[in-house]
Amino acid sequence: MQDVNVRYQNLKRQLEFDEKQAVNNLKINASIVNDFVIKSEVEGKVYGILKEKGEFANTTTPLAIVGDADNFYAQLTVDEYDISRIQLGQPVFISMDSYHGAVFEATIIQIIPLMNERSRSFTIHANFITRPDVLYPNLSLEANIVVRSKEKVITIPRNYLMGDSLVLLSNGETKKVVVGLKDYRKAEIVSGLTTEDVLTLPHL
Repeated sequence: MQDVNVRYQNLKRQLEFDEKQAVNNLKINASIVNDFVIKSEVEGKVYGILKEKGEFANTTTPLAIVGDADNFYAQLTVDEYDISRIQLGQPVFISMDSYHGAVFEATIIQIIPLMNERSRSFTIHANFITRPDVLYPNLSLEANIVVRSKEKVITIPRNYLMGDSLVLLSNGETKKVVVGLKDYRKAEIVSGLTTEDVLTLPHL
């Protein structure tokens, strides 16, 4: 009877040992499996897969592009001659080829202080205040940053200026003007014109 009891205890210990080994092996295998499961650290939409099935991948190369479909910002390039006039919080007016004729409002949220030496420009980020219903990454845009504003001024399209100081009236007369603030579309006329003057586009 004692011999049977000894064999029983030995078998019990062996089974308990085997059970612990099985549990450890399960944990190890589960850990290994997780090593082959790719998970993003952020929630979002997958905009692109950068690797094909069977292609070599490692920890130093990106596998996919993931982004928040509800949270876009505009990346703008500013010339080094203008960067001194740029400040956080300045309003920005954005137009895009995808939404021709529409203008969207944004505000500057980040100025990256390191200049791109090749283009001699700085990168700034602007957050949309008003935006299209649908946006996609890498859309092209044009932006006007408001560095100064005036009320009740006369403005004309810049392409109506000749040499930055002359305009052509509808009667054929050339008139000298003094130009103030300008952007890539419009120019402020400080003096030389009234709201009664009618301009014609010069043939350059």
